[in-house]
Amino acid sequence: MDTSNNKCIDLHGRDTLFVITGSNNIGQAGATLGVVFFKRKNKDLKQLSGSAAISAVLAGITEPAIYGITLKYKKLFYIGMFFSGVARAIVVAAGTGAPTLLGTSLLTSPGYIGQGFVGFLIACAIAYFG
Repeated sequence: MDTSNNKCIDLHGRDTLFVITGSNNIGQAGATLGVVFFKRKNKDLKQLSGSAAISAVLAGITEPAIYGITLKYKKLFYIGMFFSGVARAIVVAAGTGAPTLLGTSLLTSPGYIGQGFVGFLIACAIAYFG
């Protein structure tokens, strides 16, 4: 089965398509941890936001962050979307790519070393701290 990512790797020698979605993982982690974890007094919400942020940063699993935290607070979700978009533009401008299909997390970031890696790090920082 030939997917668009495989075609992208065949054409460019690296994945340049899936890499633009990675800033969302980091952005949702930052939004969840930074705003909800530190600003809310609800202990259950703090516990959920802490574990959701950790799973987003370390494993790239953002569903707990999105569905458990940020969609409840619409403004938070929109801010995360905005900064993810800014980060995606930086990743595209830097020409970031990976030699294979990689999810974006702290643990997989060494897989992006190469062309555009500095832009990738800058984009992730903007998405996280935004």
